[in-house]
Parts: sequence; C-alpha cells; structure tokens
Amino acid sequence: MLGSRAKIALKRAENILHEYPRAFWVLIGGTFIDRLGTNLIMPFLAIYVAQRFHVGTTQIGLIFTIFALSGAVGNILAGALADRFGRRTLLILGLICAASARVMMGIVINVEGLYLFAVFAGFFGAVSGPAQMAMVADILPAQKRADGFGIQRVVNNVTWIMGPLLGAVLGQAMGYLSLFILDAVTSYMMAYMVYRLLVETNPKREPSKRAESIGTTLVGYRHVVSDGYFMGFVLVSMLMMFAYIQMYAPLSIYIVQVQGFPASFYSGLLMLNAMVVVVLQLPFTRWSSKQPPNLIMIAASVLFLIGLTAYGLGNNPTLYILAMGLITFGEMFSMPTSQALGTELAPENMRARYVAVMNIFTWTLPQAFGPLLSGIIMDRLDARWVWYGSGILCAISIVGFYLLHSRSMSLDVVTLSNEEFPAA
Repeated sequence: MLGSRAKIALKRAENILHEYPRAFWVLIGGTFIDRLGTNLIMPFLAIYVAQRFHVGTTQIGLIFTIFALSGAVGNILAGALADRFGRRTLLILGLICAASARVMMGIVINVEGLYLFAVFAGFFGAVSGPAQMAMVADILPAQKRADGFGIQRVVNNVTWIMGPLLGAVLGQAMGYLSLFILDAVTSYMMAYMVYRLLVETNPKREPSKRAESIGTTLVGYRHVVSDGYFMGFVLVSMLMMFAYIQMYAPLSIYIVQVQGFPASFYSGLLMLNAMVVVVLQLPFTRWSSKQPPNLIMIAASVLFLIGLTAYGLGNNPTLYILAMGLITFGEMFSMPTSQALGTELAPENMRARYVAVMNIFTWTLPQAFGPLLSGIIMDRLDARWVWYGSGILCAISIVGFYLLHSRSMSLDVVTLSNEEFPAA
C-alpha cells in the first residue's frame, strides 16, 4: 500500500516537473539555495545584534526599519532598470552585492558600521526582487503564473522550516559570523546559476522603437501610478497586508510578553504555518487560479479577519492554533493570486516597474510601519486593539476587493493594461 502511494506521489511530482520549462526550475532551485542561506541568519539577527553590540530593542528595531526603507529605494530603481537593462543583470547584481553587504554586517565592530551595511544589504536585497518576479512572469504563460508563484512560496516555506533549525545548530557550534558567510555563499551560488544557466527574459523591443533613456524609464513610473485599476488593487492589498504583517514581530511580543506563553509556542505556530503551506499550497493554488482573483482576495481577507481578531479574544492556546490555521489558509489564497494578478495587469515592457510598485505598497510599507504602529498601540492602549484594528483593516479590504471585482466585470482590465505604453 505504501509503495503504491509513493509511486503515485512520484508520478505527480514528475507531472509537475514536466509542466514547467527548464528555466523556471533553474530559478526555483536557485531561490531555494539563496533563501535557505538567508534563513540561516535572519531569524537570529536581532539576537546577534543584542549580544554583539549590547543595544536596546529600539536600536534593534531601527535596523529592520533601515532594511525596509532602503529596500523601498532599491525597489524603485530596480523596477526601472530591470525593464531597461534586463532582469538577469539586475538579479545577479542584487544577489552579489546584498550577500557581500550581509557578510560585512557580521564583521563590523560597531553598531554604526552595522547600520551602514544594513543600508546596502536592504537596498541590494530589494534590487533582485522585481527582476526575479518579472523573470518568473516572463518565463511562464499567464495561465501558469499563479501556480508558478505558488511553487515559489512552497520552496520559500521549506527554507523557513530548514533554515532556522540549521542556523541554530551551526550558530551555536561555529558562531554567528559563519552564518553570515554561509548566507553569502548561497547567494553567490544562485548568482552563478543565473549567469550560467539562464538567458535574458526581458521581452524584446520592436526594432522600429528607439531605446528609452534611463531618465525616461524612471519617468515611466508615472504610467504605473496612473493605472487606476492596478493602483486600486495595490492599495486595497496594502490594507490587508498591514493586518497580515502583525503575525510576525507584533504577535511574538503579544504571545510571549503580554499573554505569558513561552517563545517556543510562538516558534511552533510559525513552523505550523510553514508546514501547512508546504503541504497544501499547490492544490490550493491549482483551484484558486481558476477563480476570479478579487473573489479569492475577498476569501483571504475574511480568513485574515477571523484569524487575527481571534488573538484578541482570549488567552487560549487552542484558539491561537486555530487562528494561525485560518491565517495560513488566507495567505495561501492571497499571496500567489496577488503576485500573478500584479504581473498580469502590467504591460510587458513595464512588468518590473509594476512589480516594484506592488512590492513597495504591499510589503515594504507594511513591514516598515506595521510593527511600529502596533508597538505604539501596545505601549499606550490595550494590546488587544492590535488585533481588533487588524480585523477592521481586513473588513475595509473586503469591501475594496468587492468593488474591484464589480469593476472588473464591466471592464477588461487585463487586456487594457497589457497594451504597451509608448516611451514617455
């Protein structure tokens, strides 16, 4: 019986392998190597900073703000440059420079030097993001993009399971500097894979069209922000993500310091989240990619609303486990769907710039200011209002996605958005 199940599983894996082009799997394999290295050190970065430099939580938090804000600048420039010079070049540049900056973060002897190299690490770490997402969209046809981003999420979550476990063992045995070095080595490996095994995927410009200057490429962001439907989707998604981002640092503080649970309980919740994504993300995405995307985003927002609000309703471990389950199902619906729709709405010649704008609004800004706002609430008000407020944001996003769905029924937004914009 077990042998037949193993054969069925192998057959399914083989079918999935053949459904996607070789270039996609090269990119996914490189992503696994790179993200595994990143997750060796990033979960322990706050601990490393506290132990090495003897600073307080405010200074530790400042490092993450530096990462987010320098990443926003990197996103803007990278989106334009990846459309202008190509995805492959920007991806390799971002991987090599970010990895080198992170090694320097492990070498510097004062906190000021740490801040300086955090700027470079955040900036160049963001440089590779729009190029990589645009490359996935270039490689895959529209009907496969949601599944492709779903596979990428599974790979990322596998590294979330493996990375911290390996990092804890290696860090204790060899010291934290070894983790920074291993992180850099894995990024260099992915850069080499991209250089050797992938060709440029940026859609070719028609010979009759003159090349844009760098200034013109940057000015092209004007077209992105004037795309009403796309920006509406991005802003509504941002509200949802301000709520979702609370499951990381704010939830750890709430569970451990406010509710008195051990840190291992919070770690267990995150591991549960990652394991469920690894097991169920692909079948979820296969089904959800065939549904209207804004309806899927509504479903995700409902799950986030119930799951996040539940943390404010009592001090019950079973309730918290169930809440994390609902949040996990919500992210399995929302993440691949939003990534696929964001790239699908973009004209081919502006795909990386669309991705950059979406990254800034739906990840960088929530990451930079969401935990800060929740910290202010926890310090000055009842901590439960973090979760009630998250529920309110999700309720607003439900209305927003419904209005976007209604508009999409009367307007072929994908067809309109995929017309190439002329040079500005």
